[in-house]
Amino acid sequence: MSEKTSLENGSLVAKEIKLSLHVKNINEYLTDMYKQPGTPVEPIVIDQFVKTDLSGIFEIQSGETFTVEFDKKAKTKLKAELLFLQIQNMTKRKADIFDEIAWAKYFNKANDHVVAPNGCYYVKSDNDGKVTASTMKLAPTDKPLLFSYYAVFSIKVDNKKYYCIIDPFGKITSGTS
Repeated sequence: MSEKTSLENGSLVAKEIKLSLHVKNINEYLTDMYKQPGTPVEPIVIDQFVKTDLSGIFEIQSGETFTVEFDKKAKTKLKAELLFLQIQNMTKRKADIFDEIAWAKYFNKANDHVVAPNGCYYVKSDNDGKVTASTMKLAPTDKPLLFSYYAVFSIKVDNKKYYCIIDPFGKITSGTS
């Protein structure tokens, strides 16, 4: 994960997550061991094949932007294509289902997003295969939001398309907590 500190459209670009994958291991796993291709709704979990350190809780300050995309090697060798991020509220004090209004407190509605009936917030990738999400500015007294974000993507191995997922955690803070 690399960090940037430049201004883009008036908001700070906080984090850029470049997903790097163990290409050789994924090829071996999918061709020699795993036979089902997965689907966008039930993708194959491949956290163990991600080189990028996604351990711990990814933290961004409110009012910042983060992007998620694949590194060049994964895009080229696996034809990796990020489809969307599914963001789920994991905070203990959460309401049963986060709706559009609840998510609007934390995420900028300008992003290409949808809130599903299950309360998850989905952000679609752009034409370059990158997901960009901007957070709203929180008051210093607002409590942080803990969330999991599932990166759902497709890859091609031996001309067969597989749908995969990785699922790290994140936290949005006001920057003063």
